[in-house]
Order: sequence, then C-alpha cells, then structure tokens
Amino acid sequence: MVSLSRAPEGARVRVRSVPEGSVGSMLRSRGIMPGSVLFVVRSSSVAWSPVIVEVMGARIAIGRDVADNIEVEVVD
Repeated sequence: MVSLSRAPEGARVRVRSVPEGSVGSMLRSRGIMPGSVLFVVRSSSVAWSPVIVEVMGARIAIGRDVADNIEVEVVD
C-alpha cells in the first residue's frame, strides 16, 4: 500500500483507508471511501500541486496534505 500522493499517474487504485473526521466525510460524500476505485489523472511531485483523480465520472482535485493520508493499492 502507498499513499494516494505517491500513486503513479495513469494508475487505477483501490482506496484502503481515508482520514477520519470532517475530511473523511467530505471524501466519502464525493465517492472516495474504502473499496472505491480511482483513476489517477495527475500526480506531480511538486509539493503544492494537488492530486487529480477520477471517480464515478467526475474529476476531483485533492490537496497533497489530504492525499498523503489516503492509503491505496494499485489494481492494474
């Protein structure tokens, strides 16, 4: 498992865990929860650059500090 911020661009990943609290609630409301499969659209190594994922047909930008706390595994 790796953090979403370290997942390779172009990979499909399965979410294993998300942070608790209001951040976790916001992610779950957007379809990012344990078991969901995401497509990593963009993941730059630049510290201020967000990670962009596609889930359920929508693209979502996630701040790197939040992406650091989402654990995923590459599925293909």
